[in-house]
Amino acid sequence: MTLSRLLSAALILCLILIAGCGQGGNITAVGVTGGSDDGYGSRTDIAGTRGDDNKNQIDQNLIGTWRADFAEGAYQLLIFNTDGTYEISLYYLETTDVYYGIYSASGSLITFDGTDIFSYTVNANTLTIDFGDYTQTFYRV
Repeated sequence: MTLSRLLSAALILCLILIAGCGQGGNITAVGVTGGSDDGYGSRTDIAGTRGDDNKNQIDQNLIGTWRADFAEGAYQLLIFNTDGTYEISLYYLETTDVYYGIYSASGSLITFDGTDIFSYTVNANTLTIDFGDYTQTFYRV
């Protein structure tokens, strides 16, 4: 699954779960998301590896934590680390799903996990990524 499809699916899931918030039933966040008995949510390594193979292709303006809000109580954090790894944390209801992998950035292009390439811009404390199907704006935390 490409990163843009993953983020699109996560956004749709967040909106569906928030819309169903007031409905009765015995559905827990763990049951809905396939989390573990140890807690809500899940953690997935998208790239299947962690490492710093791409240290020389990192835009220092990206380093840090970025936030995008979806709806009341639903948001995502995108963290770019100096070692070329990233982490996406999706927060909705009482659930957190975390995905991580590797990235590189050069010029106006960012590559996630060696295959998904998107254009991006950083203007002060605003990061905009064009995922093809949609554009997402993040704000530096």
